[in-house]
Amino acid sequence: MKIGSKKNIYKMIAALFMASLLYVYCYSVFSQNSAELDNKEQGEKTEPFRYEPMGLRDPFIPLIKPTALPTLSPTPTMFADAIGTPTPTPEEFLEPPQIKLQIILYDQKEPKILVNDKFYSLGDTLVYEDAKVKIMEIKRDYIKVSYKGHVFDIGRKTEEY
Repeated sequence: MKIGSKKNIYKMIAALFMASLLYVYCYSVFSQNSAELDNKEQGEKTEPFRYEPMGLRDPFIPLIKPTALPTLSPTPTMFADAIGTPTPTPEEFLEPPQIKLQIILYDQKEPKILVNDKFYSLGDTLVYEDAKVKIMEIKRDYIKVSYKGHVFDIGRKTEEY
């Protein structure tokens, strides 16, 4: 074996790297232990950190409330940038239908809703301002409807854990 061969040089570099990592690790461990010993010698007690949530906001609740934007069903205009066609115009983004959702009778087999004093089931269509609103999904506290090619959530949607 030659002393200056590439294989030996790579082995030496790897050994130096591992030795430096070991040195850094041992230094950090021993410096923490010596700091704890110094605190004990001086009579100071070190308590573990304890999180007190009193008076602080819940970090899992967003600061900005999401607005009710329509959930778009896939259309050719959604991929406008990829294929070079014009992007959707603001007229295509519309408000959800203002139907009067009165009651949700949730049942896993056959859920029903009461809208404008009439009962509807999953897949039924109701008329709102000369446009058809199709009931796509019925959950415990909200419904999904399709209105003018867009999908909307109507009702009080809560997080399910």
